[in-house]
Amino acid sequence: MFTDTNAAGPSFDVKGALSLLVPKGSTGLKSGEICQGTAVYADAKLGTLVQVYDQTGKALASGVLGQGQFVENPLGAACRFDFTVRDVPDGLPNYGVEIGSHGVHTVSSIEAHSWVAIADASF
Repeated sequence: MFTDTNAAGPSFDVKGALSLLVPKGSTGLKSGEICQGTAVYADAKLGTLVQVYDQTGKALASGVLGQGQFVENPLGAACRFDFTVRDVPDGLPNYGVEIGSHGVHTVSSIEAHSWVAIADASF
């Protein structure tokens, strides 16, 4: 994990998950099994960089994806990767979260402080 050591003031940890959605029963995987991204998200795997930015695009802090885990529920299935980005400077109205090189997702301060859920159907 990498953090901006020049950050001053209070900070918090951004926690969330990347869920790569798939049609239920289409992968041959069972709930709890290890998975990783394919196709567009082939780089989605343990250790993929997660960055948090301010509104100007300045990187504030970085972390990495955890191990992908296949999950199923009545609504569908996904390869899910949890992440935590530590020591993000507090006090901004919005934050940008980027996983790998897949574009920045803007989230409110409320989302950043509770749970960031990023979902894509490109598994």
